[in-house]
This record gives sequence, structure tokens and C-alpha cells, in this order.
Amino acid sequence: MRVLITGSSGFLGDEIARQLRGAGHDTLGVDLRQGPHTDQVGDLADRALVRALVGQADAVVHTASLHAPHVGVRSREDFVATNVLGALYVLEAAAEAGVRRVVYTSTTSVYGEALVPTGGRALRHHQARRRTALPRRCP
Repeated sequence: MRVLITGSSGFLGDEIARQLRGAGHDTLGVDLRQGPHTDQVGDLADRALVRALVGQADAVVHTASLHAPHVGVRSREDFVATNVLGALYVLEAAAEAGVRRVVYTSTTSVYGEALVPTGGRALRHHQARRRTALPRRCP
């Protein structure tokens, strides 16, 4: 299966691409910046580009987004173009191309104080910098 991964240079997109490739899937990555799993550098606000890429895929994993680290660095318009229009263009292109498998991941920012596994223990993001371990627990 050929899977288009948007945001392929980001934390989630890069890992998803790595795992899909490792499982034998063909991936096509798109991101604003180059990365090891990015085949096309481009902007999801470019509707023609999105249509062309989605048309080459059997499925889409949409991870591209601006989130907490971009606040204050990117404009409100950039957030709307990427998070709203980008998602809309991906969904429209998938419907037009008959791509019936679309996964939207949102961002890691939705997890807030998410636990990050490390060596059998878990660290909260803000504690990972201080290397203060917490016992692993379910929410």
C-alpha cells in the first residue's frame, strides 16, 4: 500500500513513516522542510500540490500541523492555512481521488503533560529536561 504522510519531517510523521516503511509499505512524505522521510517539500495550502500527491496514494496519514511550539513564531493566518485549510484540502483531495483511508493524528500538543517512555520509566515532557523519573501509570 502506498501511504501519503503529511508532516513527514515532524515528530509524529517521521516516526509513522519509519514504521510504515519498516512494515513494507511504500510511503510518500510531504512537509515544509526536508527530512529523512520527506519526498516532496511543499505547503498543504497549495491545493494543486495536495491533489497531485493524494492522487498517488492508497491512504493518507495527515500529521501536518502547527501547534504549541509555533505560537508566537507563526501568524494566525499560518495556523489557519496549515491546520484548517490543509486538512480540508487533504480530505477534499482524498474524496476526489477515491482514497477511502485517511487518518488524522492531530498533534502531540493535545497530550499536554503526556508521558514519554524512557528505559521502562516515564517522564513528563517538562521533567524530561531535568531527567526526573516518574513511575509509569495509566491516566
